[in-house]
Amino acid sequence: MDELTAPRRSIHPSQQSLQQPRNPVDIPLAEYVTAMAIDIPQLDLYSRVSKDLESWMAKSKVVFAQAEEEAAKVTPELFVEYARADEEGQEELLVSCNSECMVHRGLK
Repeated sequence: MDELTAPRRSIHPSQQSLQQPRNPVDIPLAEYVTAMAIDIPQLDLYSRVSKDLESWMAKSKVVFAQAEEEAAKVTPELFVEYARADEEGQEELLVSCNSECMVHRGLK
């Protein structure tokens, strides 16, 4: 149990007590029982949840990378060119596309 460490909730410096750490001999048995009955199972639960969350995040990164690869395969070149262009280039592409659309619709 001495090797267990867990991050503590942050406490504003004005709320921190200036007490010295207690001598383990002075800690009542009731506090040890409370720790064993409540704190240790809670710590175990938090550990399991954090491991599950880390696993889920790792899987999500893999799925996201696969989705990006698939999207890159089917994304039209014009969209890729637009995304890579600076603001001025994007504006030029929009003007060009709008004029092309008008030509195809017979409006120009």
